[in-house]
Amino acid sequence: MKTAVLSITCLICSLVLFLPAHAQHGPVTFAQLKDSMALQPRPVVIELYTTWCSYCRIQEKQIKRSPALQQLLSEKYYFVSVNAESADFAAFNDILDPVAFQRMSYPAWIILDTHYRMKDFHAGLLKSEVLEEWLKVK
Repeated sequence: MKTAVLSITCLICSLVLFLPAHAQHGPVTFAQLKDSMALQPRPVVIELYTTWCSYCRIQEKQIKRSPALQQLLSEKYYFVSVNAESADFAAFNDILDPVAFQRMSYPAWIILDTHYRMKDFHAGLLKSEVLEEWLKVK
């Protein structure tokens, strides 16, 4: 009995250690982003939303309904979805270009390179197909 348990435990450990790491599923937090970027740098997509924004809720539903968009966000980017009025975002936004925020509406999309420099910015709702194309060319 002990041998069987030990064998199963070894098998599970082997599978966990030797299987390739899977891409993220869903957004990461800013705290997770720092660690992830240290291990494997890649561009960052930030979706800014507010709790009172009806277009933000529509955008969220569109993302959930698009497997292709979810795959793109999880494989090519680190995807951060954050409330623009939260302390989490306030602690991070000092590195972002203030000019972008002069034309702010929600939802807003920010693409950062691997050094957290802003590559692109879009304010407002995007259809999932348009968002997918925008992300593919960045």
